[in-house]
Amino acid sequence: MIVPAGDIVIPAGIIVFFLLLARFFYTLPLAITLSGTRNSNILSGEGAFGYGPFSVALAYDGIMTGELRICKKRLFLFTIPPSEQSEDRSGEQIEDDGFHHHDVSSIMKWFPIGLQSIRRFTQYFRIDFLICHARVGCGDPFTTGLAFGYIQAIIPVIPVRYDICIVPDFDKPALDGEISLRCLIITPISLIVKICRRFLPEILKKHG
Repeated sequence: MIVPAGDIVIPAGIIVFFLLLARFFYTLPLAITLSGTRNSNILSGEGAFGYGPFSVALAYDGIMTGELRICKKRLFLFTIPPSEQSEDRSGEQIEDDGFHHHDVSSIMKWFPIGLQSIRRFTQYFRIDFLICHARVGCGDPFTTGLAFGYIQAIIPVIPVRYDICIVPDFDKPALDGEISLRCLIITPISLIVKICRRFLPEILKKHG
């Protein structure tokens, strides 16, 4: 029995097409541009995320607004209203809005893991520039010094042009300054898989 050539060529062509399409999206980089400023508990910033022909631009100044673009043409605008919790906290004093020692301590537990993994993940990033001028305080001298030490350990391994100046505040909670970043994430799908393989077992072990 002779099988018509079309019965073989058409399915093979469809398979090859989807394989090429999957390879295209797998190797497509994710472009990220971020900038933010925080001063006297007022936070504002902008961000843009582009993945192939799709991009999302966000702006925050008390209210999150953004737009979705396809091939640089605006598709639609959207607004994310502030949560009720944020509105309830708006009347609190500045001192109550700083870091809590317990929260910072729980975050600091993840720093050694992140520091050990940073060299593995830098191959996925190509950063054009990084600018960060900030004043950081965690509420007590020990935690502030520990966080400042980790930051100073990470800065030398950043393989890009950067302008970083971190000033520790050992007296009170503080997070003021400005940051600007522009980078590409090479093969973001592969990066997501690697991050899940690295951190998911730790999370499951902690909450299991």
